[in-house]
Amino acid sequence: MGTDIAIQYHNKLYQLQDVVDTSFIISVDGKKTSIPMRGEPHNLKLEQSLKLTNVSASLTGLTGERTYTPGNDPRMRRQIEASHAANAIGDNASLAEGKFIVAQNKFGVAINPNSVRGADISAANLDASAAQASKDALAANQLAEAQFNTDYTNSGLAQLRARSDMAQELYDGIEVNFAVSSSTELKSPYIVLVVHYHTDGSKGVKSRDLIYARALDPIGSKPEKIHILQGGFPHGYELDSYQVHLYNLGQEVATDVVPKRVSLTREEAFEYVKADYLGTHKGATLPSAPAMGKLGLETKAQLTPAHLGGTYFVKVTKDGKPTEAFLDEACTQPVDSVVETVVNNVRFFPALEKGKLVDGVARLRFSYLTR
Repeated sequence: MGTDIAIQYHNKLYQLQDVVDTSFIISVDGKKTSIPMRGEPHNLKLEQSLKLTNVSASLTGLTGERTYTPGNDPRMRRQIEASHAANAIGDNASLAEGKFIVAQNKFGVAINPNSVRGADISAANLDASAAQASKDALAANQLAEAQFNTDYTNSGLAQLRARSDMAQELYDGIEVNFAVSSSTELKSPYIVLVVHYHTDGSKGVKSRDLIYARALDPIGSKPEKIHILQGGFPHGYELDSYQVHLYNLGQEVATDVVPKRVSLTREEAFEYVKADYLGTHKGATLPSAPAMGKLGLETKAQLTPAHLGGTYFVKVTKDGKPTEAFLDEACTQPVDSVVETVVNNVRFFPALEKGKLVDGVARLRFSYLTR
C-alpha cells in the first residue's frame, strides 16, 4: 500500500515528483517547480493505492513516539529560567560592587568590605550625597542577596518542577528513528513521514495529518541511521499512527514497514498488473501493448545497438503471453534467436475488443520497457 502526495499550487493539485533540500518539487507545464516546505502551510492531498515495484529496501528498527521540541521541553525551560536567575543575581551583585566603588571614589569614603554580599556600610559621618550612594549600594547588595536565596537557584526544586511539567504530557513533536539500506542503489531517495493524530476532545473524529519530507543521501547496502525530530503539533496532541514511505527518483520503493506488503513472483506480479489494466479499461477496444520486461544489464549486454533500437511486432495471446516475434508489421519476417529469447520474457497487456480479451499483435521497442 503506497501513498501518492499532491500539493496545491496556484489553486491546482500537482503530484509530488521529488524532494530537494527543504523544497517539494512538482512539474508545472513540463517544468520543474520548487515549493519551499517552510513558511506558509501547504494544502496537501494524500491518496493510498496498491503499487507494484521491483525494488525493495530494508527499513529496520523503526520507532516513533511523541516528544518535546527543544523550545517546549520542560527540562530545558527550567534550566533556562535558572540560568536567567543566576545571571540576574550576578548582575545585581556586580551593580552593588560598582556602587560601593562609586561611593568610595566620589566621596573619598573608606569602604573596604571583604565581600559585597553581607557587607555592612555605615553612613555615619558622610554628607547626604555620600550617604545616599552608600544606601544605593546596600540596596543593590540586598537585592542580590535576596535573589540568591530564591527557589530559582534551587536545582532540586527546579528538577521537581520539570517533572511536574512533563507529567502533563504537553508534547508538541514526534521523534522517529530507523535504519535504511537497499541492495539496489537508490541514487535520489527521499522519505515522507505521515503522522495521523488528534487533539484533546477530538478522539473518535477523523484524524488530522502532518506530513514531513526530507531528501536523503544515496542509499546502498550499508544501513544508514535516520533520525527525525519534527514539531508543529498542538501541545498535548494524541498520536494515532504514523507511516514512513521511501521514494527514489519520484517512485515509491517497497520497504519492510509499508502496509499490506506482499512479495510476488514475476508471474504473480504480471497477473496483478493485468487485472489492474483490465479494471481501468472496461468496455474498451485496444491493441496489445508491452506490460513488463525491463532489460537487465546482462540482457542488454547480449544485444547489439541495432537490437536495442529496433521495432518488433509480437503476436500475443489473450492471456498476454508472446508466441512469435517479427521484424515487420505483416508478421512475415521472423526475428533472430537472440531477440526471440528476450521477447519470450516480456509480458503484454492483451488486446481488447469492447472489453473482451482477444489475441492481438503488439508493437515492441526494448527502450520503452520501464518495468
